Amino acid sequence: FPVTIPVIKVEIQVGSQDDFNDDGIWSDSYEFNIGTDSYVDLDPPVVGKLIAVKFTSNSEARWQLEGYDLEMALLGNL
Repeated sequence: FPVTIPVIKVEIQVGSQDDFNDDGIWSDSYEFNIGTDSYVDLDPPVVGKLIAVKFTSNSEARWQLEGYDLEMALLGNL
């Protein structure tokens, strides 16, 4: 019989700011389904010198973040 992994939905937001004293600006939430999705494509991209990533979930199932990759590209003059 097939074994299935429960799909847990995680919301991902990416924030940025140019200085520690500035208020951060957060992207819209992007839904990531653990077990089916492999990446989130931010559109529009986040712009700033200081980047933060936030993971949240309303799932009652236990889950643990073991790591993530973040691909970045320099755009414009710094």
